[in-house]
Amino acid sequence: MTDRAVALVARALAVMTDLFERPEAPGGPARARALAAELATFLDEGRHAFRALAAKLPRGRAPAAHALGTAVVATALARQLDLAPAFQAALAEGALVHDLGRTLLPPELIDASPARGTEAFHVVAGHPRLGLDLVAARGPVPEATRVAILSHHERLDGGGYPFGLAGDEVPLAARLVALADEYDHRARGGTLDEAAALDAMREQCLPGLDRALLGELVSLLARSDDAW
Repeated sequence: MTDRAVALVARALAVMTDLFERPEAPGGPARARALAAELATFLDEGRHAFRALAAKLPRGRAPAAHALGTAVVATALARQLDLAPAFQAALAEGALVHDLGRTLLPPELIDASPARGTEAFHVVAGHPRLGLDLVAARGPVPEATRVAILSHHERLDGGGYPFGLAGDEVPLAARLVALADEYDHRARGGTLDEAAALDAMREQCLPGLDRALLGELVSLLARSDDAW
């Protein structure tokens, strides 16, 4: 299992690095979709598969690493919730490419979080649509993939973007990727360990994130049993 996880992570990072470096190149989204299906199939084997992948995920803020970390956590949560296999694969695809639109932003804004209401904020807030357009230009996009890309910055308290959805208006795929996105930024993109990352999310991200799904994430990370 460990050797397979190492190989899958290495292959995934290569695919995603190429996609982020050449977002408009032919074939990139198709390779991401194939990778998403492979991730979902691997994770279906049990929580031991999730633990094997999670142990090999790299730390740091590189876009490919963040994309993969977000996809692994979001898809594992979907499997823990026993959601349909097709939904899991589509969610994995959306999580892998959720930040693809950032590659089209002005260089000074790619990693920026400008203040709400500023011109820079409105430019950055357009990246979900840019990402969806990139993927959709290559063919039909599954609904969960579309939602994950377009709405992963929506928040339950209405404070997100691009539409300012609130409560039940925020689809499940968006909630899952939003949670996984926040967790990966803290647990692998920064200096926090797993427990500190979860504490920071409780203190800083609620009520914007789904509290029940945060509980599922705590369970996912804490459980040592193998069967889903």
